Amino acid sequence: MTHHVKRLANGLSGLFAFLLVFSATAVSPAWSASQQTADSHWAAVKPEELALKDNPDRPGSAAMILYRQEDVDDIKSTADFYYRVKVFSQEGEKYGTVEIPYVERLDTVEDVRARTIEADGTVVEFSGEILDKTLLKYRKFRYQAKVLVVSDVRPGSIIEYAYRVQWRGSKKPDFLKHPLAYEFTHPIVLSCGEWRVQEDLFTRRARFTMNPYKTTRVDWTAFGLPPGKTPQAVADGSFELELENIAGLDAEENMPPEDVLRAKVAFFYSFGYFSAESLWRDQAQARSEEFERYLGSSKQVQPAVDSVVSGNEPALDKLRKLYARAQQVRNLSYEPERTAQEEANEALKTNKNVADVLKNGYGTGLQVNLLFIALARAAGFNAHLLLVADRERTFFRENLFDWDQLNANVVEVRLNDLDAPLYLDPATKFCPFGSLPWGETGTRGIRLDPNNGGIVEIPPPHSGDARITRTADLRLDATGALQGKLHVRFEGQEALERRLEALDEDETTRHKNLEDEVKSWLPASASVKVTAARAWDDSGQPLEADFDVDFPEFGSKSGQRLLIPVGVFQSGQNRPFAQADRAYPVYFRYPWQESDDVTVTLPAGYKVQASPDSQQTTPFGHYKIACQQNDGTVRIHREFTIEEFTYSADRYPLLRAYYFAAGTSDHHQAVLGPTVSAQAASRQ
Repeated sequence: MTHHVKRLANGLSGLFAFLLVFSATAVSPAWSASQQTADSHWAAVKPEELALKDNPDRPGSAAMILYRQEDVDDIKSTADFYYRVKVFSQEGEKYGTVEIPYVERLDTVEDVRARTIEADGTVVEFSGEILDKTLLKYRKFRYQAKVLVVSDVRPGSIIEYAYRVQWRGSKKPDFLKHPLAYEFTHPIVLSCGEWRVQEDLFTRRARFTMNPYKTTRVDWTAFGLPPGKTPQAVADGSFELELENIAGLDAEENMPPEDVLRAKVAFFYSFGYFSAESLWRDQAQARSEEFERYLGSSKQVQPAVDSVVSGNEPALDKLRKLYARAQQVRNLSYEPERTAQEEANEALKTNKNVADVLKNGYGTGLQVNLLFIALARAAGFNAHLLLVADRERTFFRENLFDWDQLNANVVEVRLNDLDAPLYLDPATKFCPFGSLPWGETGTRGIRLDPNNGGIVEIPPPHSGDARITRTADLRLDATGALQGKLHVRFEGQEALERRLEALDEDETTRHKNLEDEVKSWLPASASVKVTAARAWDDSGQPLEADFDVDFPEFGSKSGQRLLIPVGVFQSGQNRPFAQADRAYPVYFRYPWQESDDVTVTLPAGYKVQASPDSQQTTPFGHYKIACQQNDGTVRIHREFTIEEFTYSADRYPLLRAYYFAAGTSDHHQAVLGPTVSAQAASRQ
């Protein structure tokens, strides 16, 4: 174990591993960076607040925050919050339903109080019931909210509420309280909370305070503060910040995680001098010791390796088999949370090391990945664990010294010293060899390696890693109705995402979800019926489904002609990015490819008189649509790709133009008219 702190008093060794100290950042969740009203009673409401009819800085707002205050007290492990919200319209009445988020088992919400002040000054105190609501449940993680509905909220009302969050398990290390009694051989950083500066609503005025321990240096890192605004140190060792006219976080389609966009300030205690890079490197090397002990000796798993691979196999084939062996372990992270009685009945043993995981045949997702590392090392591969930011929820920021941002783990394996590393995750159910779930691609984190630990970057995904192929054989009648068979093939990320979403669903629900998805591609009058769906549990194969589809009003009549849109499976979709301007980057889960091959059998006596073809290649992707007429049929081939997963706001106009051009081409119509013989017959 690497020691960073040594107690000097009485010649005793009170030793702290760096990883334990740094991990203390997980004590308080990021959102509960705290606040508190300065007075235990409500502040007086000003006449101008009652009279306010709109937000002068943003006319037309449904509501705004007149004032809010956050007071964090790391010594008491509390955060106090106060909000005064003005409602301007019926839409703003929704803010009378207050949700107070907290993490179950880590936080408690206390001293909740609320009231409504009507436009005439009448006060209605909240006396209703406070309910619990689950906001997010991810495996054994539960993100909850206390919910209260404030009475008599209408345009012109003011809503006031306040509460305290007490976070648990926050015992501080002794060296924080008595630093002079210790010798620090390496820099140490310990979180002491954060301010959530930006809310969804525009905020007229806000005040933030932080009360840390006064025994050591306190630093901070700010994200998104206005120019020239920083936390100010107060004579008593606390910090404060006052701001005015804080923009709200307006939702935009396909935007990055809110955690990345919100303005905030994070505080931390620091011992010694360091750079962010060196601190994460030290952390990675120190924490690797914990995992190296858990991995144990290769001898413990060697029999399992020998039973799976042989010495003369190609290296990649060996690794693929070891990956499959690790995925055979019962993955407890995908099972519903059990009650205490259920746990007692099953009596699962604790896995103290990788050998136990192998022997017991079960483990958490992290333990499955550690087993794979042990198997790979026993077979002669260089393998390490990476702790990374799952970009579905956040991005890794090296100057934010918060262990919680590393919320996912990946295995890095090198076949040899010359080849690029492979990034694998057997702990994710249905994740095929050679792939990662999308949140673990194009992200950053740290490599846990006692010799070469530090910040690492996982390459971005490619469009070929996510593909949807639609093949259809359809028949059009003279009224414009279209019906027939559709086959859809989901590959890569597209298959993995649907398999994970369907993990706990029965066949009926799976089929309904597929039908709803296909319906979203088509006009509202269309009907869809699944006839078969295959390979739900086979990660080595594409996920495929067959459908009967019926478009009763697909084509339109114009005299003797029929008009049909050439983008058959885009005919019911709304065009994205309708707004002309954008504040935030465009953020897709991953790049992707679509390919359609549609054969339409024409009504007797009709042929294609005109059909649009279109093609464009841009930095954003490639689009192509083409029609080919054969005897009695028209074959429509369409391709569409997006080649990156994030685009800065200044590139938005060009991306929007690409989408608009593709959408316009999809809605162009092929003109079908009677053949010469049909025209002659109609004249007779």
